[in-house]
Amino acid sequence: LGEKQVHVHALPDYKTYKKDPYNDKELVAELHRVLSEAQIVVGHNMARFDERKSNARMVLNGFDCPRPHTVIDTLKVARSKFAFTSNKLADLADYLGIPQKKLHVGSEQWIKAIHGDMKTWEFIKKYNKRDIEVTEQVYSKLRSYMTNHPNLNVDSGDPFACPTCGADELVRRGPRNTKSGMKQTFQCKQCASWCSSRMSEITT
Repeated sequence: LGEKQVHVHALPDYKTYKKDPYNDKELVAELHRVLSEAQIVVGHNMARFDERKSNARMVLNGFDCPRPHTVIDTLKVARSKFAFTSNKLADLADYLGIPQKKLHVGSEQWIKAIHGDMKTWEFIKKYNKRDIEVTEQVYSKLRSYMTNHPNLNVDSGDPFACPTCGADELVRRGPRNTKSGMKQTFQCKQCASWCSSRMSEITT
C-alpha cells in the first residue's frame, strides 16, 4: 500500500521452471515470506478464494502456517456496507471512477502459459499488476466505511494519529452521545474515516 512499484511474481521467474514448469515451491515460499511479514493483507474475494488457495499450496509444499495477519476483503466490505448492482472488482472500479485497462485472462491464455508461452506469461503478469492497482484504489475508496478496520495506531504508537490510515491529520467534528458516554469525534483529512475518544481523555 502506497508503494509506487507493484511486485509481481510468476512461475517463470524461478530456476525450477525450466526443469519442472509445475513446481511452484519457490513461488509459494515467496508468498509465505510476504504473508509472514504483513500485518494486514487486502484483497478482493480474499477470504473465500485467495486465502484458501494460498493455504492449500503452502501446506502441499510443506510450509507451516504463515504468521497471523488481519485480512481485509473488499468484496465482503462491498456486500456488507453497500448495495452496488455488481460487486465484481472491475465493476466497482467503474462505479467509483477508478481508471483501469480492462484485461481478461481466460482458459486459452492459461493453457498457453502452461505450455511455456512467455508472451502469455507477461500478459498474465500485466493482468495481475492491474488487479493489484485497482484493488488498492477500491480499498482506499471504501475504507472510511470500514467500522471494523484494524487500528494502525497499535503499530505506530501514536494515539493522536488516524487509526485507519495512520495519518496525523485528524479534525475535531464535535461530541457524540454513545451508550458508554459522551465522546469527541474526529475525521481524518487523509482517508475521511471517523474515530472518537472519551471526552475525559481529550486534552486542550
